[in-house]
Amino acid sequence: MSIEKVLYIDLQGLGRVLNDNSDFAPAGKSAEMEEYEGGPAGFSEKRVGAKLSCEILKTPAVPVMAIRDFSGSITVQTEEGSTYLMPNARATGEVKLSKGRISVTFESLTSQEVG
Repeated sequence: MSIEKVLYIDLQGLGRVLNDNSDFAPAGKSAEMEEYEGGPAGFSEKRVGAKLSCEILKTPAVPVMAIRDFSGSITVQTEEGSTYLMPNARATGEVKLSKGRISVTFESLTSQEVG
């Protein structure tokens, strides 16, 4: 499941950051079709963590290094009013600053809907 519009992102220790072009997928299960010699044989499930990919608008209050080194809780609020918590989240992969935007992906092992 992917939620199209993220309104607010709050990073523990940094507060609310201005974001654009965000995509959030909560933690849960992912089903994959299993195939054997005779064709499809059923499904297998595996747990997947939460993932938030976003572009954070660079301001003096948001150092690039703090985003790259981020480790903590993230609260995500969608335009529908749902709020999700990503505990123990980390910035993963490359963190880039380009044209006043910090491109980053945060991941956590779990997430929960809190409102």
